[in-house]
Parts: sequence; C-alpha cells; structure tokens
Amino acid sequence: MPESDNPQIPPGLLAPIPRRVRMSPDIRQVHITFLSVLLGIELLLFGGVWLLNRYYFVKPIAALQSRGVKAEGKVTSITSSRIRGGGGSYQYTAHFEFPIASGGTQTGTFGAGPGHTQVGDAVPVIYLPDDPSQYIIAQEVTDEHFRGEDNEHHTGFQMAMILGGGLAVLMSLILLPSLWSDLREVRFARWAELVMGEVVTLTDTGYIYAYELPKLGRIEENVELGFFPKVTKVGQQIPILYWRSNPRWRKPVSQLSNVEFLPPKH
Repeated sequence: MPESDNPQIPPGLLAPIPRRVRMSPDIRQVHITFLSVLLGIELLLFGGVWLLNRYYFVKPIAALQSRGVKAEGKVTSITSSRIRGGGGSYQYTAHFEFPIASGGTQTGTFGAGPGHTQVGDAVPVIYLPDDPSQYIIAQEVTDEHFRGEDNEHHTGFQMAMILGGGLAVLMSLILLPSLWSDLREVRFARWAELVMGEVVTLTDTGYIYAYELPKLGRIEENVELGFFPKVTKVGQQIPILYWRSNPRWRKPVSQLSNVEFLPPKH
C-alpha cells in the first residue's frame, strides 16, 4: 500500500496487519541504559560480596586450618548490657585471654548465656601465630567453620546478599511497569485497526477532527497544538488506531511516541 506524504502518517502505518513496529530508538536506549545500570550494580555488589567473603572470611579460616596454633584461654570477666528495645532484657559478653607463642596474651570476647559461662572457665582457641587477632574458639577447624553460620562476618555477607536482592527487586519494580507499558504500546501499534479522521475545524489553540468507529459512530475530538503535531488545513487526515473488539481503546498515532513504524518488507 502506498505511503502518504502526510507528516502524521509515518512510514509503515498503512502496511497490512501485523505492521512492522518496534520501540523508538530513544525508548530502547532508556531501557538498555536502565538494565545495564541494574546489571552493573548487581555485579559490583555480588562480586564485592564474593571477594569480601573470600578474603575476609574463607581465607582466614583456611589459614587457621593449615597453620593455626592451639592455645587454652580463660574467661577473665563477664559484662552485661541492656538490649535496646528488648523489654528489660540483657545481653552478656564473656571476656577472655589466651597466651600466644611470641609471649604475652591476646584478648577476645564471645556471647555468653547467663549461668552457662563463669569467670575462670577454659576457652579452647586456635590462632595465627603471626596475627593472634585472627582466631576461632574451637578445638579443631571443621567444615562448619567454613560455612560460618555463627560467624559475625558471614552474617554481614548474608545481609549484603539480602540487600542486593532487595535492591534488584526494587529497581525491577521501577523498570518493569514502564517496560510493560511500552511493550503493550508496541503490540497495540502492530495489531490495531486503522481509521482515518479528518480535521473539521481550526481553532485558536488547535483543531477539531472527526472520525467514525464501529459501535460508537461519529466521534469529534479537540486537540491542543502544544500536545499534537500542527495541522495546516481543514480536511487534513488524522490517523487513529483502535482495537476492533473494543473500539473504546483507541489512540491517535501521534500519541504513540514510544513506537517506531518500519516500512514493510518487500
């Protein structure tokens, strides 16, 4: 079907259904940019979490397993503090120290249950001789330590993973409605029926055009020039797309700013 020289009738609009339609270049670029930013943030976040887990948790545990030194410490004191918002509950912290191979002692703490830990209790420790601040409270390094269910650093990594997942969900909730709306507009432009309206009156602020739809009859619409392409004369054609099964779902083609009509393939 030949194309019109009317500026409101883009190339490809007069082609048979289904028309060749895609998102406009600007809209495609917006979605590509948004998806790239989301993917980049997630890669940085999860990659950072993996590196932190590797070098600040797994690596020290592996070092303790391969060259850790055993020592026996003793609980030196137990302190308590009120839990904020805990309804009068307290948390207890045991302070201990253990001897190190180079002389002197290294101090540490762990959470203590009331009545379960006493001053003077023995505390088995495995530590790195070149860095005694790296230690675990245990008789042996086992696979449980690598899983780190009770390790405070590992808990932090789990929280980072949860936050990363939450960020991905939040950004997806922002992106998906816009993407879904644009995809619906592309589908509408591809499959909707075409009817030609006609400008019947030029006004001081725009124009009035009329057209007829099945089941609805003649329809007249008023257009402000600030929102639609300018027309030059009475009688100029205005293309409108509508769903055959629901003619109330209709749009002038000039409102489909997020789609691009492509010339038909020959």
